[in-house]
Amino acid sequence: MSANEDRLRQLLKAAPQSTDHLLTLLLDGLDWPIPDGLTWDDLQLEWEPEELHLDPEKVAKVKHISQIPQLKKDQDFGVWVLEFDGGRLPVGAIRRLVQRLVKNERARKGRGTHAQWALPDLLFFCLSQGQEHLLHVVNFREMDGKRILNVLSWSSEPTSARLDLLIRRGVPDLFWGSPDGPKIVLSPEFGHGFRGYREGIKSAKTLSARMAEVAQDVRDEVRALYEVETEGGPIRELFNDVREQLLGNLTPERFADVYAQTMVYGLLTARIAHPEEFKADQSVAALTFDNEFLDAIYSRFRDDSDGVIDVDELGLNELAEQLAITDVDELLADFGADNQRDDPVVYFYEEFLAQYDPEQRKNLGAFYTPLPVVRCIVKIVDDALKSFGLPLGVADSTTWAEYIAAHPGIEIPNRSKPEDAVVSMFDPANGTGTFLVEWLRQARRNDKKDGEAAALAHASACEISLASYAVSHLKVSLDISDDLRETVRLPIYLGDTLGSKHPHVIEALADPISIEGAHADEVKYDWNHNVPDRQPAL
Repeated sequence: MSANEDRLRQLLKAAPQSTDHLLTLLLDGLDWPIPDGLTWDDLQLEWEPEELHLDPEKVAKVKHISQIPQLKKDQDFGVWVLEFDGGRLPVGAIRRLVQRLVKNERARKGRGTHAQWALPDLLFFCLSQGQEHLLHVVNFREMDGKRILNVLSWSSEPTSARLDLLIRRGVPDLFWGSPDGPKIVLSPEFGHGFRGYREGIKSAKTLSARMAEVAQDVRDEVRALYEVETEGGPIRELFNDVREQLLGNLTPERFADVYAQTMVYGLLTARIAHPEEFKADQSVAALTFDNEFLDAIYSRFRDDSDGVIDVDELGLNELAEQLAITDVDELLADFGADNQRDDPVVYFYEEFLAQYDPEQRKNLGAFYTPLPVVRCIVKIVDDALKSFGLPLGVADSTTWAEYIAAHPGIEIPNRSKPEDAVVSMFDPANGTGTFLVEWLRQARRNDKKDGEAAALAHASACEISLASYAVSHLKVSLDISDDLRETVRLPIYLGDTLGSKHPHVIEALADPISIEGAHADEVKYDWNHNVPDRQPAL
């Protein structure tokens, strides 16, 4: 190793630690024409968010925004340094800043006293001060009308192999080797050391973190839009419909959560359920779901806010593209469950909630119930049903008329009809569907041929969280047979089990939100249930 290369390795390792170390790398390691003897405080042009027409709350993770001034005459590219908390790159904040700095129609409202550049002519050095010191070098490219974020990242403790790769592939792009500047801002053909931000995801934890990040951006945007929108605006109209027909105690804050989780988790459910239809270049608008209500509510969330919410800025299209190139099957196979379809979907959701909003995860009771506990409870219920003269247990389809004929002295319960099945299971807080799935599996064990269909016909569940509702639909649909999936409406309904009954319009005139609310009320108020299935408080 030459003395120069050894020095460069030292500079690369030190650069993530502070702005002064970054400055030393640019000056001594990458030959940037920075005057000798200057400290970072001497060189930088510091900006407040308000000066760039940025809402401080929307870029809260960014603690300092600085610009490196022109280093040569007629320099046509801009270099910015962002210091932020946490190891994760604040993509939303960077995109908002780019909107203010790029010469195009989207930036017209942000024009002020600062200069503006073409998109590829912006270079960001982002310093993280989390548990470890990280440096992300960010550049954008335009492709098919979309802004593609490319990044080169390393920590202050890189492996030797990582340093070798940086020197071989990253440094040439950042080296000031010509009078005009570093290669990365000179031509789209350069940037070989940079990768598309969030290429195929390699772990479930990384995926859940990415989903949580996008959901937080969407949630915050919906909250902000609700505050400034008039009463007849699309966001407020949708809020009013959901509150009146489904969730009577819905608040604007909770609505923003519902919206964000549905949009983000909808991408994942579509990717898992229909991988053959999920394309990297597909628009978010093209996604569909097996469940009619989910399809309708997702479409309405998406379409009613079209033009109001910029899905590109908030990262939804970027997330969709990333999911398209992620080997989701590989992720599902790594969870250590009994098999791929045991609980991978729930794993995603609980990891997502833990990072998106830990308090909400706790309040919703969305903690993972160990499968042995679930199986034990369902098996106890199954044995009890058999002891009452129902030989197939949870899969038994004996009607009240048949049961009374065999057991004189038994009366039909109120609201039950002679043709109704004796076994009627109801889960009042379905969550992510773990109990319903195990109920159906026990039914298959009891009767391999018809047990699953029988159990599905006399089971029902309610769930108050739209995201959990979506998760449970996906989880159950992955577990049942293809024939049932195509012909049966899963008996999981969106609604508050403890909520009052809602007024509903004639079904022929109703929209999917009202129809779903009517189904939930029917399950709660009109059906007779004799097997309430719910986990104990753990």
